[in-house]
Amino acid sequence: MCLCALSTSGCKSLQSQRFVINEATIQNDTEGTLHNVRVKHEPNGTVGATNAILPHKSLNVGFDGRTMMANSCTISWTDDHNQFYQKEIMLPKNETNNPSEMHLHYRIGANGKVVAEIEETH
Repeated sequence: MCLCALSTSGCKSLQSQRFVINEATIQNDTEGTLHNVRVKHEPNGTVGATNAILPHKSLNVGFDGRTMMANSCTISWTDDHNQFYQKEIMLPKNETNNPSEMHLHYRIGANGKVVAEIEETH
């Protein structure tokens, strides 16, 4: 059910801006191991987590295609120097109404840089 103060057509517009996702990756683009990596999607609260991701490696999860309901996410991790990072980022919107199933790819870089990208599923 969509709750919308403006109109039903406004809700449909928001729904059409959501990608259908069938794969998610967290990529470690740093020179060190990432520990206690956690991604929490908002506002729906879904969480993905892993104990560690080695340098220049990734955690990849495939699943049946589903509409990405999150607008943003919070990614947290600890580096090899026990430095804790937490970043909130906005997730890409499906502005072209692409109906294809897509791959959500998080990249964690040096100095706490995080980006989220949507790519064609291979």
